[in-house]
Amino acid sequence: METTSLKLGNKNVIILAAAIVLLAAFMLFGFAGVRALLAIFLFLFLPAYLFFDLFDFLPEEKVFFAAATGLALFPLAVWFVSRVIPSFRVSAVVTLVLAVSLALFFKFRKKSKNNAQGRQGSGLDSKADS
Repeated sequence: METTSLKLGNKNVIILAAAIVLLAAFMLFGFAGVRALLAIFLFLFLPAYLFFDLFDFLPEEKVFFAAATGLALFPLAVWFVSRVIPSFRVSAVVTLVLAVSLALFFKFRKKSKNNAQGRQGSGLDSKADS
C-alpha cells in the first residue's frame, strides 16, 4: 500500500499560492490585510521554521510544526519579554530578533559541527597530521 504525500518542493506553486492568498487578502481587507498576513508569517512562522530546519523533517512536517509552535510559543515569549520591556511592539520585535538569532545560531553551529566531524573522519584535521 503506497501513501501519497503533498510535496512542497515546487517553489513556483508555493509562490503562486502565496500571491493568490495575498491578493485575496488585499481584495477583502485592503493593505491592512496584506500587512497582517505578512506579519503573521514573519513573526509566527519564520523563526520556528528556521529552527525546525535543523532537523531531518519532511518539508510538510516543518511547515506544520512551525505553524503549531509559532502560534503557541511566540505569543508566550512576547508576553515574557513584555514583563521586562513595557512596550508591546518593542517586545515583539525583540522576541523576533531573539528567535531568529537563536535559530540561525543553532543552524550555523550544527553546520560547523558537521564540517568538523567530516574533516576529522577523513583525516583532513590538522591535529591528525601532526
